[in-house]
Amino acid sequence: MRWETSVSLNAGFDMGLFDNKLTLSGDIYETKKQDMLFPVLLPPTAGGGNNAEVVLNVGDMTNKGVEFAMNYQHAGKVSWNAGLTYTRNDNIITKMSGSNKIIYFDDSSISGHDNDQDLVTALAEGYEGGAFFLVETAGTIKTEEELATYQAIVPDAKIGDLKYVDFDKDGTIGIGDRQYMGSGTPEFEMGFNFSANYKALDFSMQWYGSFGAEIINGNKALAYKVGNHQDLVYQWTPQNSTSDIPVNRNATHNNYRGQTDYWLDDGTFVRLRNISLGYTIPRDYTEKLGITKFRIYVAAQNPLTITKYDGYDPEVGNNGLSTRGIDKGTYPVSSQIRTGLQIEF
Repeated sequence: MRWETSVSLNAGFDMGLFDNKLTLSGDIYETKKQDMLFPVLLPPTAGGGNNAEVVLNVGDMTNKGVEFAMNYQHAGKVSWNAGLTYTRNDNIITKMSGSNKIIYFDDSSISGHDNDQDLVTALAEGYEGGAFFLVETAGTIKTEEELATYQAIVPDAKIGDLKYVDFDKDGTIGIGDRQYMGSGTPEFEMGFNFSANYKALDFSMQWYGSFGAEIINGNKALAYKVGNHQDLVYQWTPQNSTSDIPVNRNATHNNYRGQTDYWLDDGTFVRLRNISLGYTIPRDYTEKLGITKFRIYVAAQNPLTITKYDGYDPEVGNNGLSTRGIDKGTYPVSSQIRTGLQIEF
């Protein structure tokens, strides 16, 4: 085992234009890690016993990205300020040590439940760290003809079961049928802030967007496994023979395994984090009461999220490479609407 080494390069700039009404800043960076140290799960055949881990040099990774910010201030009858941020980070595993070109993280089961032992997140040469490798699915088996064809691959399959795609064409479903299907790392993130004042009125809002990440809905998978998800009302039956929701057989059946793309969702979202509108009573009226500022306002926190994700919250957090993008029942952010008074003496 060798020490992990890291070499970083970065360049940045700051500039102001139009008497600093418009300001720009940016940072470009690249970090190369060699001989990365990671805990690796050893199989019992390697003499490690059950669930034994050892820290090894697993390979090299390049991490590069950009961060830009722009802000504009306008003074006048209506004064306003707007800011825009953009960040992008790309990482790729450039080399895996030894003969094993892919290593699955031992804590990357999708629901965290005892009946789900499939690992889905990996380090693999040529892909970003923490990439998802999953078996593609192709709907449910709906006819006797489809069943006869599929039983050549999965002999005990039944009508209504989920169909796995034999990607490597070896006539069986195994680890070789897993394909790269993105990761929980967004392609880029953006933020937008805006505030304005007109006479006694003030307004502000803050937006955030994350684009291009994938989410594995482990919360949904667990609900399927225990048989209490609302979708199961529409599962395949002879009376509902066009459904792509597989039959509920048991928690460990192939229909509900964590290794498939059945639980994979688009994790892109745009969220209005904060918005407020206020009115400050002129001081001519408040000074008589010894009050220097009397402001009435209404504000909201996280009132709006635009997303295709069908789980509780697409912002599942960044918990390291192994579980990034896996929703194991992440508690959703709360939405609040409030009104208030701001009084200063």
